[in-house]
Amino acid sequence: MKKRAITLLLALVMCLSLCATAFASEVQPYEVRYYYKTVDLGTYRTSIRGLPDGQDPGGHEFKSSTRIHYSLDSGKKISGGINVALPVPYNWISFSVNIGTTDGVGYSEGLDDDKGQEPGIYYLMITKYYDANAYAVYRRRVGTADTPENWVIDHTGVVLTFHSHTAELITPAQVKAYGLSL
Repeated sequence: MKKRAITLLLALVMCLSLCATAFASEVQPYEVRYYYKTVDLGTYRTSIRGLPDGQDPGGHEFKSSTRIHYSLDSGKKISGGINVALPVPYNWISFSVNIGTTDGVGYSEGLDDDKGQEPGIYYLMITKYYDANAYAVYRRRVGTADTPENWVIDHTGVVLTFHSHTAELITPAQVKAYGLSL
């Protein structure tokens, strides 16, 4: 019985090895079509401002010894961008960052009214400052001369480095003036 099982298994392996070569397709080598290069476009100082998530739509009522806590780590995304010296449509490089939140756990910052804030209704506005290192990736088809006219922009991007932030209380009228929304 054992000898028959081994013989059957050996026959099966031999058949499969013949079938595998019959069903295999020829693999084409990867063909390089373009050369790429990255060009640094410089570092730009930019800022993003917004109202963090978790605020009461009616605002916060500040009185004596009132404190509002916030975190910079999460919250809604705010979009921004930088203008660089490239032809349209590559001259605007956009990005988005989290502006922050006033709810949840693990608050890292706080703002209170000890700076002489008048009692009233306020919203917390956070402004984040970044160093934006912009770059452009160019491509040139293989087989063309390495001359400036053969390089075309493939895409652009930006690497953001957080620099600092400010948090301030603003009135409902200032929210409208800045064009902000919750």
